[in-house]
Amino acid sequence: MKIFYLLTALCCVSIGCFSFAGETATSGVDDKKLTFHIIQRGDTLFSLAKKNGVSLEDLQRWNKIKNPNSVSVGQMITLRDPNENNNKEKIKRASTEVTTQSQPGATKLVSEAKLALTHKNYPLAISLLKKLYEIGNVDERQFALEYIGVAQEQYGQKTFAKQAYEKFLNHYPAADAAKRVKTRLDNLTTSN
Repeated sequence: MKIFYLLTALCCVSIGCFSFAGETATSGVDDKKLTFHIIQRGDTLFSLAKKNGVSLEDLQRWNKIKNPNSVSVGQMITLRDPNENNNKEKIKRASTEVTTQSQPGATKLVSEAKLALTHKNYPLAISLLKKLYEIGNVDERQFALEYIGVAQEQYGQKTFAKQAYEKFLNHYPAADAAKRVKTRLDNLTTSN
């Protein structure tokens, strides 16, 4: 019976029933609206706008993109107006950030992400850290966001690293790691 489940899972993965790349995350404020999307091969800003019921111009403005054809695989695209429901998002974020208990699998993701970073497998580390950011408690989310930036920076994705550091500082300005993340961002900004 175990072999049956293993073969079924393997089959589903090989034909794409499970999708780990290009995951989109919900905001928690309105689970029917996506907050961001990670660009995958074949994605266009126009297709994302159409799929998510927003205008191309809004996506460009929210993501500070001048040329809609200049998106890159791995780039995080905001799909909602960052100012929309600002108060609701702050309340929701405050209520979710008090979570100190790890979700099932979060500890394993931390270990696997650290191992991937150690072995300089940055694409794997980025993928694992993004999953951790989705399910982790506040400390794990901070760790994930900081090291998404580190992995992207090491992988040569400086623009995405900058976005991750800025997001960290916007969400966790009083965190213990905020000073370190600010230094990383400053170093990244001055090296360009």
